[in-house]
Amino acid sequence: MTKKKTINVKDHLEDDTLDLSLCGLQEVPVKEIAANKAIIKATTVDISSNQLTSLGNNFAKTFSHIVKLDLSNNQLRLLPEDFGLLVNLKHLDLYKNKLESLPASFADLRSLRWLDLKENPLIPVMARVAGTCLNQAECKAAAVNVVKFFICVQKELEEKRAKEAAERLERLKEEEQKALKKEEKKKRQKMKKNAAKLEEMALLESARNGGAVVEEVELLQPKLAAMDDAAGRFSFVGKAGSIMLWLVKFAIASVLLSFLFLSLVSVLDDATYKKCLLFLGIKWDFAPLLHSVLLVLKSNGALLINLVYTICSDYVPFLVRLSYGTAVEWWESLSAGNAVIYMDSLSGYLYVTYLRALELCSTGFQKVASSVQGYFN
Repeated sequence: MTKKKTINVKDHLEDDTLDLSLCGLQEVPVKEIAANKAIIKATTVDISSNQLTSLGNNFAKTFSHIVKLDLSNNQLRLLPEDFGLLVNLKHLDLYKNKLESLPASFADLRSLRWLDLKENPLIPVMARVAGTCLNQAECKAAAVNVVKFFICVQKELEEKRAKEAAERLERLKEEEQKALKKEEKKKRQKMKKNAAKLEEMALLESARNGGAVVEEVELLQPKLAAMDDAAGRFSFVGKAGSIMLWLVKFAIASVLLSFLFLSLVSVLDDATYKKCLLFLGIKWDFAPLLHSVLLVLKSNGALLINLVYTICSDYVPFLVRLSYGTAVEWWESLSAGNAVIYMDSLSGYLYVTYLRALELCSTGFQKVASSVQGYFN
Protein backbone atom coordinates (compact mmCIF):
# COMPACT_ATOMS: atom_id res chain seq x y z
CA MET A 1 0.00 0.00 0.00
CA THR A 2 1.43 3.41 -1.02
CA LYS A 3 2.07 5.68 1.92
CA LYS A 4 0.20 8.99 1.90
CA LYS A 5 2.55 11.86 1.11
CA THR A 6 2.47 14.78 3.54
CA ILE A 7 3.64 18.32 2.81
CA ASN A 8 3.73 21.62 4.63
CA VAL A 9 1.20 23.73 2.75
CA LYS A 10 2.49 26.96 4.32
CA ASP A 11 5.68 26.63 2.32
CA HIS A 12 3.70 26.69 -0.92
CA LEU A 13 1.83 29.97 -0.28
CA GLU A 14 3.12 33.12 -1.96
CA ASP A 15 0.99 36.27 -1.75
CA ASP A 16 -2.49 35.21 -2.88
CA THR A 17 -1.34 32.08 -4.75
CA LEU A 18 -1.23 28.56 -3.35
CA ASP A 19 1.04 26.47 -5.59
CA LEU A 20 0.82 22.72 -4.93
CA SER A 21 1.87 21.62 -8.42
CA LEU A 22 4.40 18.81 -8.93
CA CYS A 23 4.07 17.66 -5.33
CA GLY A 24 3.08 14.05 -6.08
CA LEU A 25 -0.25 14.52 -4.27
CA GLN A 26 -2.81 11.72 -4.37
CA GLU A 27 -5.43 13.81 -2.57
CA VAL A 28 -5.91 17.49 -1.78
CA PRO A 29 -4.92 18.40 1.81
CA VAL A 30 -8.23 20.16 2.48
CA LYS A 31 -8.08 19.89 6.27
CA GLU A 32 -4.61 21.44 6.48
CA ILE A 33 -5.62 24.28 4.17
CA ALA A 34 -8.87 24.96 6.03
CA ALA A 35 -6.98 25.09 9.34
CA ASN A 36 -4.74 27.97 8.17
CA LYS A 37 -6.51 31.33 7.73
CA ALA A 38 -3.71 32.81 5.64
CA ILE A 39 -3.78 29.92 3.13
CA ILE A 40 -7.53 29.80 2.89
CA LYS A 41 -7.59 33.42 1.68
CA ALA A 42 -5.60 32.56 -1.47
CA THR A 43 -7.53 33.41 -4.66
CA THR A 44 -5.34 31.34 -7.03
CA VAL A 45 -4.82 27.62 -6.46
CA ASP A 46 -2.52 25.48 -8.63
CA ILE A 47 -2.71 21.70 -8.03
CA SER A 48 -1.57 20.68 -11.50
CA SER A 49 0.74 17.77 -12.40
CA ASN A 50 -0.11 15.54 -9.45
CA GLN A 51 -1.75 12.12 -9.09
CA LEU A 52 -5.23 13.22 -8.05
CA THR A 53 -8.12 10.90 -8.95
CA SER A 54 -10.71 12.95 -7.02
CA LEU A 55 -10.90 16.21 -5.10
CA GLY A 56 -12.34 14.64 -1.97
CA ASN A 57 -14.98 16.03 0.35
CA ASN A 58 -15.44 19.71 1.20
CA PHE A 59 -13.15 20.89 -1.61
CA ALA A 60 -15.69 23.28 -3.11
CA LYS A 61 -16.71 24.61 0.33
CA THR A 62 -13.09 25.27 1.30
CA PHE A 63 -12.19 27.07 -1.96
CA SER A 64 -15.51 28.80 -2.66
CA HIS A 65 -13.73 32.21 -2.79
CA ILE A 66 -10.98 31.39 -5.35
CA VAL A 67 -10.85 33.02 -8.78
CA LYS A 68 -8.37 30.77 -10.61
CA LEU A 69 -7.96 26.97 -10.34
CA ASP A 70 -5.49 24.80 -12.20
CA LEU A 71 -6.14 21.02 -12.07
CA SER A 72 -4.39 20.05 -15.30
CA ASN A 73 -2.25 16.91 -15.74
CA ASN A 74 -3.99 14.79 -13.10
CA GLN A 75 -6.04 11.58 -13.13
CA LEU A 76 -9.42 13.12 -12.25
CA ARG A 77 -12.36 10.96 -13.34
CA LEU A 78 -15.13 12.92 -11.62
CA LEU A 79 -15.58 16.36 -10.12
CA PRO A 80 -17.64 16.69 -6.92
CA GLU A 81 -21.37 17.34 -7.38
CA ASP A 82 -21.13 20.58 -5.38
CA PHE A 83 -18.41 21.99 -7.68
CA GLY A 84 -20.83 24.82 -8.46
CA LEU A 85 -20.07 26.34 -5.04
CA LEU A 86 -16.99 27.92 -6.66
CA VAL A 87 -19.19 30.85 -7.67
CA ASN A 88 -16.26 33.32 -7.96
CA LEU A 89 -14.25 31.10 -10.29
CA LYS A 90 -13.20 32.81 -13.54
CA HIS A 91 -10.36 30.60 -14.82
CA LEU A 92 -10.48 26.77 -14.75
CA ASP A 93 -7.86 24.51 -16.28
CA LEU A 94 -8.81 20.80 -16.54
CA TYR A 95 -6.40 19.92 -19.35
CA LYS A 96 -5.32 16.27 -19.63
CA ASN A 97 -7.45 14.43 -17.09
CA LYS A 98 -9.84 11.48 -17.44
CA LEU A 99 -13.13 13.35 -17.26
CA GLU A 100 -16.03 12.07 -19.33
CA SER A 101 -18.54 14.67 -18.18
CA LEU A 102 -19.03 17.49 -15.70
CA PRO A 103 -21.46 17.87 -12.78
CA ALA A 104 -24.77 19.66 -13.34
CA SER A 105 -23.77 22.30 -10.77
CA PHE A 106 -21.55 23.86 -13.47
CA ALA A 107 -24.69 25.90 -14.20
CA ASP A 108 -23.86 27.97 -11.06
CA LEU A 109 -20.41 29.03 -12.34
CA ARG A 110 -21.82 32.23 -13.87
CA SER A 111 -18.46 34.07 -13.44
CA LEU A 112 -16.44 31.50 -15.44
CA ARG A 113 -14.65 33.13 -18.41
CA TRP A 114 -11.91 30.61 -19.34
CA LEU A 115 -12.06 26.80 -19.54
CA ASP A 116 -9.71 24.17 -20.96
CA LEU A 117 -10.98 20.58 -21.36
CA LYS A 118 -8.53 19.30 -23.95
CA GLU A 119 -7.31 15.69 -23.80
CA ASN A 120 -10.21 14.41 -21.73
CA PRO A 121 -12.33 11.42 -22.89
CA LEU A 122 -15.47 13.56 -22.95
CA ILE A 123 -18.75 12.13 -24.15
CA PRO A 124 -19.69 13.38 -27.67
CA VAL A 125 -22.26 15.92 -26.48
CA MET A 126 -19.88 17.41 -23.93
CA ALA A 127 -17.02 17.47 -26.46
CA ARG A 128 -19.12 19.40 -28.99
CA VAL A 129 -20.13 21.97 -26.38
CA ALA A 130 -16.60 22.46 -25.03
CA GLY A 131 -14.94 22.77 -28.42
CA THR A 132 -11.21 22.49 -29.08
CA CYS A 133 -9.78 25.34 -26.94
CA LEU A 134 -6.73 25.81 -29.19
CA ASN A 135 -6.45 29.54 -28.40
CA GLN A 136 -7.67 32.13 -25.91
CA ALA A 137 -10.84 32.91 -27.86
CA GLU A 138 -11.87 29.22 -28.04
CA CYS A 139 -11.17 28.70 -24.32
CA LYS A 140 -13.33 31.73 -23.46
CA ALA A 141 -16.09 30.43 -25.73
CA ALA A 142 -15.81 27.00 -24.07
CA ALA A 143 -16.43 28.55 -20.64
CA VAL A 144 -19.54 30.43 -21.82
CA ASN A 145 -20.94 27.48 -23.82
CA VAL A 146 -20.44 24.90 -21.08
CA VAL A 147 -22.14 27.08 -18.45
CA LYS A 148 -25.07 27.81 -20.79
CA PHE A 149 -25.35 24.11 -21.60
CA PHE A 150 -25.59 23.15 -17.93
CA ILE A 151 -28.07 25.95 -17.25
CA CYS A 152 -30.34 24.29 -19.83
CA VAL A 153 -29.65 20.87 -18.31
CA GLN A 154 -30.45 22.18 -14.83
CA LYS A 155 -33.70 23.72 -16.09
CA GLU A 156 -34.72 20.44 -17.68
CA LEU A 157 -33.88 18.59 -14.48
CA GLU A 158 -35.96 21.02 -12.42
CA GLU A 159 -38.92 20.64 -14.81
CA LYS A 160 -38.54 16.87 -14.66
CA ARG A 161 -38.44 16.93 -10.85
CA ALA A 162 -41.48 19.23 -10.76
CA LYS A 163 -43.36 16.91 -13.11
CA GLU A 164 -42.42 13.86 -11.05
CA ALA A 165 -43.47 15.66 -7.86
CA ALA A 166 -46.83 16.57 -9.45
CA GLU A 167 -47.30 12.97 -10.58
CA ARG A 168 -46.46 11.70 -7.09
CA LEU A 169 -48.93 14.18 -5.60
CA GLU A 170 -51.61 13.04 -8.06
CA ARG A 171 -50.94 9.40 -7.23
CA LEU A 172 -51.19 10.20 -3.52
CA LYS A 173 -54.53 11.95 -4.11
CA GLU A 174 -55.83 8.96 -6.08
CA GLU A 175 -54.67 6.58 -3.36
CA GLU A 176 -56.34 8.76 -0.71
CA GLN A 177 -59.59 8.82 -2.72
CA LYS A 178 -59.46 5.05 -3.13
CA ALA A 179 -58.82 4.65 0.58
CA LEU A 180 -61.74 6.96 1.39
CA LYS A 181 -64.04 5.06 -0.98
CA LYS A 182 -62.92 1.78 0.54
CA GLU A 183 -63.52 3.15 4.02
CA GLU A 184 -66.97 4.44 3.03
CA LYS A 185 -67.81 1.06 1.52
CA LYS A 186 -66.78 -0.66 4.74
CA LYS A 187 -68.91 1.78 6.74
CA ARG A 188 -71.93 1.15 4.51
CA GLN A 189 -71.50 -2.61 4.81
CA LYS A 190 -71.16 -2.27 8.56
CA MET A 191 -74.28 -0.09 8.70
CA LYS A 192 -76.20 -2.67 6.63
CA LYS A 193 -75.11 -5.45 8.94
CA ASN A 194 -76.10 -3.41 11.98
CA ALA A 195 -79.47 -2.57 10.37
CA ALA A 196 -80.03 -6.25 9.58
CA LYS A 197 -79.22 -7.17 13.17
CA LEU A 198 -81.54 -4.49 14.50
CA GLU A 199 -84.31 -5.65 12.19
CA GLU A 200 -83.80 -9.23 13.29
CA MET A 201 -83.88 -8.18 16.93
CA ALA A 202 -87.05 -6.13 16.31
CA LEU A 203 -88.74 -9.11 14.67
CA LEU A 204 -87.77 -11.35 17.57
CA GLU A 205 -89.03 -8.76 20.02
CA SER A 206 -92.30 -8.39 18.12
CA ALA A 207 -92.68 -12.18 18.03
CA ARG A 208 -92.33 -12.23 21.80
CA ASN A 209 -94.93 -9.47 22.09
CA GLY A 210 -97.57 -11.23 20.03
CA GLY A 211 -96.31 -10.85 16.45
CA ALA A 212 -97.82 -7.37 15.83
CA VAL A 213 -94.94 -6.24 13.65
CA VAL A 214 -95.04 -9.43 11.58
CA GLU A 215 -98.72 -8.86 10.91
CA GLU A 216 -98.05 -5.29 9.72
CA VAL A 217 -95.36 -6.55 7.33
CA GLU A 218 -97.75 -9.15 5.95
CA LEU A 219 -100.39 -6.46 5.41
CA LEU A 220 -97.91 -4.29 3.53
CA GLN A 221 -96.75 -7.05 1.16
CA PRO A 222 -99.88 -6.93 -1.15
CA LYS A 223 -99.51 -3.14 -1.44
CA LEU A 224 -95.84 -3.48 -2.38
CA ALA A 225 -96.70 -6.14 -4.98
CA ALA A 226 -99.39 -3.84 -6.48
CA MET A 227 -96.86 -1.01 -6.70
CA ASP A 228 -94.40 -3.29 -8.53
CA ASP A 229 -97.13 -4.31 -11.03
CA ALA A 230 -98.01 -0.67 -11.67
CA ALA A 231 -94.36 0.18 -12.26
CA GLY A 232 -94.09 -2.71 -14.73
CA ARG A 233 -97.20 -1.55 -16.62
CA PHE A 234 -95.87 2.01 -16.76
CA SER A 235 -92.60 0.73 -18.22
CA PHE A 236 -94.49 -1.27 -20.87
CA VAL A 237 -96.60 1.78 -21.83
CA GLY A 238 -93.45 3.90 -22.17
CA LYS A 239 -91.85 1.34 -24.49
CA ALA A 240 -95.02 1.05 -26.59
CA GLY A 241 -95.17 4.85 -26.88
CA SER A 242 -91.56 5.07 -28.08
CA ILE A 243 -92.24 2.37 -30.70
CA MET A 244 -95.33 4.25 -31.94
CA LEU A 245 -93.36 7.50 -32.15
CA TRP A 246 -90.67 5.76 -34.22
CA LEU A 247 -93.32 4.32 -36.59
CA VAL A 248 -94.88 7.77 -37.08
CA LYS A 249 -91.48 9.28 -37.86
CA PHE A 250 -90.77 6.46 -40.31
CA ALA A 251 -94.10 6.96 -42.07
CA ILE A 252 -93.56 10.74 -42.41
CA ALA A 253 -90.03 10.24 -43.74
CA SER A 254 -91.27 7.66 -46.26
CA VAL A 255 -93.98 10.01 -47.54
CA LEU A 256 -91.53 12.91 -47.88
CA LEU A 257 -89.02 10.75 -49.74
CA SER A 258 -91.77 9.50 -52.07
CA PHE A 259 -92.81 13.11 -52.82
CA LEU A 260 -89.21 14.10 -53.49
CA PHE A 261 -88.70 11.11 -55.80
CA LEU A 262 -91.90 11.88 -57.68
CA SER A 263 -90.81 15.52 -58.08
CA LEU A 264 -87.56 14.36 -59.67
CA VAL A 265 -89.57 12.14 -62.03
CA SER A 266 -91.57 15.21 -63.09
CA VAL A 267 -88.34 16.95 -64.13
CA LEU A 268 -87.12 13.92 -66.08
CA ASP A 269 -90.36 13.23 -67.93
CA ASP A 270 -93.64 15.07 -67.59
CA ALA A 271 -95.60 12.22 -69.19
CA THR A 272 -94.25 9.75 -66.66
CA TYR A 273 -95.09 12.19 -63.87
CA LYS A 274 -98.73 12.37 -65.03
CA LYS A 275 -98.94 8.57 -65.20
CA CYS A 276 -97.66 8.43 -61.61
CA LEU A 277 -100.26 10.95 -60.46
CA LEU A 278 -103.00 8.99 -62.23
CA PHE A 279 -101.86 5.75 -60.61
CA LEU A 280 -101.50 7.31 -57.17
CA GLY A 281 -104.84 9.10 -57.50
CA ILE A 282 -106.54 5.71 -57.60
CA LYS A 283 -104.54 4.44 -54.62
CA TRP A 284 -104.69 7.58 -52.45
CA ASP A 285 -107.91 6.81 -50.63
CA PHE A 286 -106.76 7.25 -47.04
CA ALA A 287 -110.04 6.39 -45.27
CA PRO A 288 -109.69 2.56 -45.65
CA LEU A 289 -105.96 2.84 -44.98
CA LEU A 290 -106.51 4.85 -41.79
CA HIS A 291 -109.20 2.42 -40.65
CA SER A 292 -106.83 -0.48 -41.29
CA VAL A 293 -104.03 1.23 -39.34
CA LEU A 294 -106.25 1.83 -36.34
CA LEU A 295 -107.45 -1.76 -36.39
CA VAL A 296 -103.87 -3.00 -36.61
CA LEU A 297 -102.83 -0.83 -33.68
CA LYS A 298 -105.60 -2.42 -31.65
CA SER A 299 -104.66 -5.94 -32.61
CA ASN A 300 -101.01 -6.42 -33.47
CA GLY A 301 -98.17 -3.98 -34.17
CA ALA A 302 -96.40 -6.49 -36.43
CA LEU A 303 -99.17 -6.22 -39.02
CA LEU A 304 -98.56 -2.48 -39.26
CA ILE A 305 -94.93 -3.08 -40.18
CA ASN A 306 -96.09 -5.60 -42.80
CA LEU A 307 -98.54 -3.01 -44.18
CA VAL A 308 -95.84 -0.32 -44.48
CA TYR A 309 -93.53 -2.79 -46.17
CA THR A 310 -96.29 -3.76 -48.65
CA ILE A 311 -96.95 -0.11 -49.56
CA CYS A 312 -93.25 0.57 -50.10
CA SER A 313 -92.79 -2.60 -52.14
CA ASP A 314 -95.75 -1.60 -54.36
CA TYR A 315 -94.98 2.04 -55.04
CA VAL A 316 -91.19 2.32 -55.16
CA PRO A 317 -90.60 -0.31 -57.91
CA PHE A 318 -93.46 1.22 -59.93
CA LEU A 319 -91.85 4.67 -59.83
CA VAL A 320 -88.44 3.24 -60.64
CA ARG A 321 -89.80 1.37 -63.68
CA LEU A 322 -91.58 4.46 -65.00
CA SER A 323 -88.49 6.70 -64.74
CA TYR A 324 -85.88 4.16 -65.83
CA GLY A 325 -86.35 4.77 -69.56
CA THR A 326 -86.12 8.54 -69.23
CA ALA A 327 -82.96 8.27 -67.08
CA VAL A 328 -81.32 6.08 -69.75
CA GLU A 329 -82.14 8.64 -72.46
CA TRP A 330 -80.61 11.40 -70.35
CA TRP A 331 -77.42 9.38 -69.79
CA GLU A 332 -77.07 8.68 -73.52
CA SER A 333 -77.52 12.37 -74.30
CA LEU A 334 -74.86 13.34 -71.75
CA SER A 335 -72.46 10.72 -73.15
CA ALA A 336 -73.01 12.08 -76.67
CA GLY A 337 -71.64 15.52 -75.68
CA ASN A 338 -74.82 17.40 -74.81
CA ALA A 339 -73.79 17.99 -71.18
CA VAL A 340 -73.51 21.77 -71.65
CA ILE A 341 -77.17 22.02 -72.65
CA TYR A 342 -78.34 20.15 -69.55
CA MET A 343 -76.02 22.03 -67.23
CA ASP A 344 -77.36 25.38 -68.49
CA SER A 345 -80.94 24.32 -67.77
CA LEU A 346 -80.16 22.74 -64.38
CA SER A 347 -81.43 25.75 -62.41
CA GLY A 348 -84.76 25.55 -64.23
CA TYR A 349 -85.12 21.85 -63.47
CA LEU A 350 -84.39 22.44 -59.78
CA TYR A 351 -87.04 25.16 -59.65
CA VAL A 352 -89.60 22.88 -61.31
CA THR A 353 -88.71 20.13 -58.83
CA TYR A 354 -89.31 22.55 -55.97
CA LEU A 355 -92.75 23.55 -57.33
CA ARG A 356 -93.83 19.96 -57.96
CA ALA A 357 -92.74 18.92 -54.46
CA LEU A 358 -94.85 21.68 -52.96
CA GLU A 359 -97.80 20.61 -55.10
CA LEU A 360 -97.52 16.98 -54.12
CA CYS A 361 -97.11 17.74 -50.41
CA SER A 362 -100.14 20.04 -50.47
CA THR A 363 -102.29 17.46 -52.30
CA GLY A 364 -101.22 14.64 -50.02
CA PHE A 365 -101.84 16.69 -46.87
CA GLN A 366 -105.34 17.63 -48.06
CA LYS A 367 -106.18 14.01 -48.80
CA VAL A 368 -104.93 12.87 -45.38
CA ALA A 369 -106.87 15.63 -43.59
CA SER A 370 -110.12 14.88 -45.41
CA SER A 371 -109.75 11.14 -44.79
CA VAL A 372 -109.13 11.65 -41.07
CA GLN A 373 -112.04 14.06 -40.78
CA GLY A 374 -114.34 11.64 -42.65
CA TYR A 375 -113.30 8.75 -40.42
CA PHE A 376 -114.08 10.57 -37.19
CA ASN A 377 -117.32 12.09 -38.52
